[in-house]
Parts: sequence; C-alpha cells; structure tokens
Amino acid sequence: MKILKTKTSYKEKSNYFYDLNNYFKTNFKKSSIKYKKELDEIILNINLQFDLLNCYTKTLTYDPYAQGENYTIMILSAIYKNLLSFCSALELTRRGECGSARMIFRNIYENLVISKYISIQKDNILLNKWENGEDILINKEIFRKIKKPDSKELKEFWNSLCAYVHGTVYSQQVDLEFNNLKNDFNLNFVFIKILLCMNYHVMNSYALTRNLKYYTKTTLDYLEDGLYQKKITKMREEIKKIKKGLLKDPQKIIYDFCLKWQF
Repeated sequence: MKILKTKTSYKEKSNYFYDLNNYFKTNFKKSSIKYKKELDEIILNINLQFDLLNCYTKTLTYDPYAQGENYTIMILSAIYKNLLSFCSALELTRRGECGSARMIFRNIYENLVISKYISIQKDNILLNKWENGEDILINKEIFRKIKKPDSKELKEFWNSLCAYVHGTVYSQQVDLEFNNLKNDFNLNFVFIKILLCMNYHVMNSYALTRNLKYYTKTTLDYLEDGLYQKKITKMREEIKKIKKGLLKDPQKIIYDFCLKWQF
C-alpha cells in the first residue's frame, strides 16, 4: 500500500494538507488533458440540463399556476440539487478524489427514485415525509412495490452506490497517484453518465407537467424566437450520444429506470 509522499524532511514540520493539495492540483491538470473528451461531454450535458431547468423556473416565475401538481416544485428542487452534486462529483474526480466523489452518487440516485415514484403514484404521504426530511426506506417503500419492470437491476445499482457510502472496503481510497487511477476515473465517468441520463429523464418526463411544458414552449419560443425547442433538440441528441457510448450493463440500468414503472 502506497502512502502519501511528502516533500518535507524529517527535521521540518510535516504539512500533509499542503502536500495533498499539490496532488489534487497535479491530478486536475493531468485529467483535464487526458480525459478531455469525457469531461467535455459531461460538462456540456450538465450545462444543457441547467439551461433547460432555468427555462422552466422562468415559466413558473411568469405563471406560478403552470406547475400543475403539488410535487412539481419539490422535484424540480431535487433536479437542481442533483446538478450541483454532479458539478461537485466531477470536480472531485478531476482532482483524483474518485472515492470522495462516489459518496455523492447515492444521494443523486435516491432523489431520482423518490421523484419518479411520487410523480407516478401521487403518493402524498411519501411526499410529506420527503418534504419534512424524514427517513424514506428506498427498498421497502419503493423498490419492493415495483411490479414492472423487474427492479433487480435498479436495486443492484443502488446497493453498489451504498457500498461507496458505508464503511466498506469499497469506500474512499488510499492511492492518489494519477497513473494508478485510470480505472477509478473511468468508473466515475460511467456513474456520472448513467445518473445524468436518469436526471434528464425525471426532469423531462415526471417533474414537468403538460401545463409547464406548454407554457414554457409557448412563452419562451415566442420571446426567444424558437430557442427553447432548439435546446430540447440538442439535449436529446447529447443524451443519445452518452447512452450509445456506454456498455450494455450501464445501458440496461438506464433502460430499466426509464421504463414506466407499474405497481
């Protein structure tokens, strides 16, 4: 096991915090070059989702009644917080802190699972628990209730994310040497891409009511000369690119998540 090397001598005071930050800065520079294609793809997707979300919040500013459902604001809030989390996870990954980044993924996924369930079932009891910050047992209260599709893939994905949060051998990391982190970088990029596809799915298919989509399209396309529809088209193109670039197992997770759940 390789322990962090310091540049200070034994006679000097050790400054591990300073040395760690040097590692992070070096990793950030190297990853920006080596993984430019992956980073550009992910950053573009995050920016597009932020942009679309801003369109919908603008509509709600013009017409609060466009939200339609009592859960709309809560889900849009979750989508926004997820986008902030994507930014944090990506920055940590770029610095070589892949283990720290993975601790964020479970929160993103749970937000999406809860959002989709509440939107389909119109479950006000679970919505109230969510709004009040009470514990929601994802497996018991959601996964076990899904009859179609088979929720096995969704549960296994959730279990893998849980392993990175709890005190298991899979959580966090020891090695910070850039050349030893290739698999860690690639794994994190896959997780981020899976979750970005899910995030857009929930925003587009469940957070947005017909009223909200209609008012956004008619208002913003009129004010901005069809720009809203262009953004939607670009977003769909980028999601297709991400899915196409993934292997079959990640594609299957996204596919099952995006199917209409039956209870």
